[in-house]
Amino acid sequence: MPDGPALLKTRREMRFEAAASLWFQLKRLGWTVAEAAW
Repeated sequence: MPDGPALLKTRREMRFEAAASLWFQLKRLGWTVAEAAW
């Protein structure tokens, strides 16, 4: 990564419903889709 190590250190497997729920929760907190940094 250009500005330091990757933020994600591990890969977790999640059920689709759990992943969708997490995404909607993060969107409520202001997260958005962004272009890749590399």
